[in-house]
Amino acid sequence: ANLVAYLWPVMVVGSGGILGLFRLRARHFLGLGLGFAGAAVVLGGTVAGSWAGAGLALLSGASWAAYCLFRLREGAAAGDVLAAACGVSAILCLGFHFAIETTVLPEPRALLAAVGVGVAPLALANFAWDRGMRRGDSQLLAVMAYATPLVGVLLLMLVGIAAASLNLLAGALMIVGAGAISKGERR
Repeated sequence: ANLVAYLWPVMVVGSGGILGLFRLRARHFLGLGLGFAGAAVVLGGTVAGSWAGAGLALLSGASWAAYCLFRLREGAAAGDVLAAACGVSAILCLGFHFAIETTVLPEPRALLAAVGVGVAPLALANFAWDRGMRRGDSQLLAVMAYATPLVGVLLLMLVGIAAASLNLLAGALMIVGAGAISKGERR
């Protein structure tokens, strides 16, 4: 799912070209094709019936791409919108949870672990990313993000959670390669 969600940099380049934020060249189209082909290679070897999950991962990537395009287009003039967006998302998720799921309260230790491992680092990373998009080199940030899925897959294989497979490695390398090829050029 992470590899599919990490198609967002490629989506930024493609959508940014459509919106006139980037000049698209042949290498950008090659990168777009390579990125989506890499996702297809990964999905073809590992999904085993989880197409809804793959679709949600793609939607996750598309929503982050939309945010990045908003940041690139509006820049510092947009102000601090991430905190408000996170708050709205949290309220919507809580509403959906109560509407369609059974509430199970985790043990305090498990809840602390979830906050310590998932919520806190993710929130800090998103706010650091937002600051970098407003004040830093957004293209360098995007290029560095291309390595994230590959590093994630390698770590999962190293600790024995994911089995090394040709599809997984080839797809990850294709997605990361797509990012490197697709680096946009601002107009």
